[in-house]
Amino acid sequence: MRLKNLAIQTKIVLLVGIILAGIVYKHVWSRQYTDWGKVHEQEVIEDNLLLQRDLQAIVRDLEGIVSLFNSSDFVSRNGFKAYVRPILEKQKFVKAFKWVPLISDKNRKSYEKKMRQEGFPGFQIVQHYSKSGEIIPALKNKIYYPVHYVEPGVSNEEVLGFDIGSDPELLKILNESKETGEPAAMERIDLVSNSRENSSLYIVVPYYGGGKFPADLHDRAEKFKGFALGKYGIKEMIKEMVKNYLPKGLNLVVYADEEKN
Repeated sequence: MRLKNLAIQTKIVLLVGIILAGIVYKHVWSRQYTDWGKVHEQEVIEDNLLLQRDLQAIVRDLEGIVSLFNSSDFVSRNGFKAYVRPILEKQKFVKAFKWVPLISDKNRKSYEKKMRQEGFPGFQIVQHYSKSGEIIPALKNKIYYPVHYVEPGVSNEEVLGFDIGSDPELLKILNESKETGEPAAMERIDLVSNSRENSSLYIVVPYYGGGKFPADLHDRAEKFKGFALGKYGIKEMIKEMVKNYLPKGLNLVVYADEEKN
């Protein structure tokens, strides 16, 4: 699956490329008897290719979640947890993996009832939470995108039932991914702290019954089932991806640009 829609990921590659360019320049400058210009150029090219490979691996993890659902008639909560746990243990910059199905309005009540029967008393599709912590049910709509599974579950269980589609910014990338069949991504600042120190990268991959992207618009609407969503800490991701390319003795500090897009 191509990365043409991952504008945020492209920015990360460019940012890391600039960082590496400076690192390699400083490192190569000390080689007094080396053709530093050619070495500098080649090392930056190679490192950027490796970084793009790392970014593609992140998307493949989400594609793997989609494949899990395509290969089985039913994926249990424990099955989802078992599948994503090794990824979470390996990639510490992953804040959460979520499974987000499409639920039609006519199926809303039966879906909420089923979730309550599964051990989530009072479950309902929600739009957001008030400042006092009060749950605000999602407004009536034709379709909803509630968080059905989330891991790690202990620290994220409160997001179960949250309608991703009720957030205009997230809905934009959901629709983009749904219509193109490609991953889509966006940066999001933590609304609680309102600090880029806690900014996250959201990546979604669409899920169609049968596993293939339907070219026909009608088939696309019929077979579309939902999304696999990954939430990643941007600062942690960049540091993790760059650390293997830092020459010994050099450290990296990431500063976020405070200018709003």
